[in-house]
Amino acid sequence: PAVVTRLSDGVPVPILPRFDGKFSIYILVGPLDAPGVLNNLKAIDNYIRTSGGSIFTKYGSDVDVHAKAVSDRMPTLRIPNGTDSYDPNFPEGRLLYTYDYEDIPQICGEYLAPPHTLFRVSVVTTTSVHSPLIQGPILDMLYPCESDKAQAKHSRILHPAWFFSDDIPIVSPYRETAPEAGTLFENPMHQKWAIDPTIGSIVVARPDAHVGTKTVGFNVEAWKQVESYFQGFLL
Repeated sequence: PAVVTRLSDGVPVPILPRFDGKFSIYILVGPLDAPGVLNNLKAIDNYIRTSGGSIFTKYGSDVDVHAKAVSDRMPTLRIPNGTDSYDPNFPEGRLLYTYDYEDIPQICGEYLAPPHTLFRVSVVTTTSVHSPLIQGPILDMLYPCESDKAQAKHSRILHPAWFFSDDIPIVSPYRETAPEAGTLFENPMHQKWAIDPTIGSIVVARPDAHVGTKTVGFNVEAWKQVESYFQGFLL
């Protein structure tokens, strides 16, 4: 539903991943500096740890990215040579080299939770990626190191590659059909899904990208609603 800024490298990316059969769980939190936001995220993280892994251990399994052959981790690149004629369809710059963060080992992967076969969790904030809060405390939280305590490592919901800023404004796609929505969306992902940034939400997108469930607010109780949703059809 939107293009967002990925925290790990500052690159604008579509929030919807390529189809791979996984459920995408989006924790939309509004502004990070609002009272209770960081506490709610930490509470969800702690609940998942203390409940034995929640949905991540009950369904599916972890993925060992090191087990994937190096030759299979990267896409085949169409690199031109001196004999090639100009092709106007040839991608420019970084479009030549794209990869999925779950395809290759990460430099701090020893302290991050591994990818999962069924679930992908993203945290989305309306706070700009250039905010001192994100560039300071949030980065420290998302990039644990060896000296950190165990509860700061291997988070299932806090990962630098899946932490995004909903800070790329667009002209409202509903300006003619629903003019009351306004003409400019400052935070298009929150606004398209009608998420009140002062309340937040957890949205589960099915593998086909359609919304499966949506909570009011994001906290431990909201996460339990997500658990109940999956309990209804996963074995």
